[in-house]
Amino acid sequence: MFFADSGQKALELLAENQVDVIVTDMCMPGMDGVKLLTEVMKHYPCTARIILSGNLYKEMHVFSSKTAHKSLSKPCDTEKLIKSIEQVLENKEGLFGKV
Repeated sequence: MFFADSGQKALELLAENQVDVIVTDMCMPGMDGVKLLTEVMKHYPCTARIILSGNLYKEMHVFSSKTAHKSLSKPCDTEKLIKSIEQVLENKEGLFGKV
């Protein structure tokens, strides 16, 4: 596991490491979660993408669903997050074809 305190640092970690799943918050300073996941989708297309938001309004949900494989509302308990990560890992072939 890797942890980053900004979208830019997350992208730097992705450039240096193979990452199967990225989990990001929607609201971050400097780069929001949708922008981060858009960059991940473009440069690391086989990385599964999960976004967390305290405000999953309909419009934001539609926008995030274009860049995220899964959207979760905050607060999100640990078990739900773990289960979501496990699900995207189990379904990776369905998401990306043979990886």
